[in-house]
Amino acid sequence: MQLTIIYHLFNNSINLNNSLKSILEQEDQEFSVIFILDQTTEKVRESLKEINFLKKVKHFKIISISQNLGHSYCFNFALPYIDTPYVYFASSSVVLKPNFVSSINNALKDKNDCDVGFFNVHNAYCKSLDLSLSQDKILEDLYLSFFNSYTNKIFNVEFLRKNKITITNFKHFTTLFLYNVFSKMKSWFVVNEQLVDLYLSSTKNYNTYDLVDQFSAMFGKYINDEFFVKNRKHIEYIAIRTILISFLHDVWVRTAHNKKTFNNAVEYASKWLKTYIPNWSKNEILTSISNNDSRKIIQYLKTFIFKPKNIIKSFSSLEKEI
Repeated sequence: MQLTIIYHLFNNSINLNNSLKSILEQEDQEFSVIFILDQTTEKVRESLKEINFLKKVKHFKIISISQNLGHSYCFNFALPYIDTPYVYFASSSVVLKPNFVSSINNALKDKNDCDVGFFNVHNAYCKSLDLSLSQDKILEDLYLSFFNSYTNKIFNVEFLRKNKITITNFKHFTTLFLYNVFSKMKSWFVVNEQLVDLYLSSTKNYNTYDLVDQFSAMFGKYINDEFFVKNRKHIEYIAIRTILISFLHDVWVRTAHNKKTFNNAVEYASKWLKTYIPNWSKNEILTSISNNDSRKIIQYLKTFIFKPKNIIKSFSSLEKEI
């Protein structure tokens, strides 16, 4: 077996049955699953029982945690229990295509020593790759299009262990984790297929301010690193995009349109950008005519001003992009 899926289970039952069934329906059953029950609710446990899941999967482990410690802690906790070369981090937000495992296993026949494997996901943040481009250009696209999530990647377990790469415990610092992956990655492969459908719940189980604070940690620790210096314009663009879109929109939605709380978030975003990227509106990626990001997102960022009413009004134009 080449692949282990670490599956985090908490209290989100939305889309859970579809997600679990997609694991059962894999054309190739040569993979392992580690279920992390993170103070899982009875409703979620019932979903496992209803589809008789644990009797149908050939290779699995269950780790039950009596208190809610979060997906990052659970993923880190499960890593020592993996006995396959590669790992995929999953939750109820992902529905695997039937050929997910078979496509990964086929790719690994020739690429079984790569640090990271990339594939496409049906989601606005994750663009398809043009493999006709040069290696440098493909890497540039990887940095921009694949820096926001680990749902479109598998990771070499030994690579993570050797470089001591973990997800920051008790935080939603996904981009910081991926920075460490990209900065140390020496070899990679791409399966240029859509292997996962991603269903993001409107109910978030992390601190929204983590979306900003992960960049504070990144800029504070790595700003003089060779990788950071070389790719600074890309990293800054990802920070700008995340803070002015994901962070502000999440605050607006999660607080049920509370204007006072949203105003505070806008001020927080403004102070952060003034501190770390004072000339953010002139970022080379943002202003480049070759930027292949969504036209609506580029327009939103180029015309952005720190006025809450204007920002809220602009959200409607980004509805399908966020």
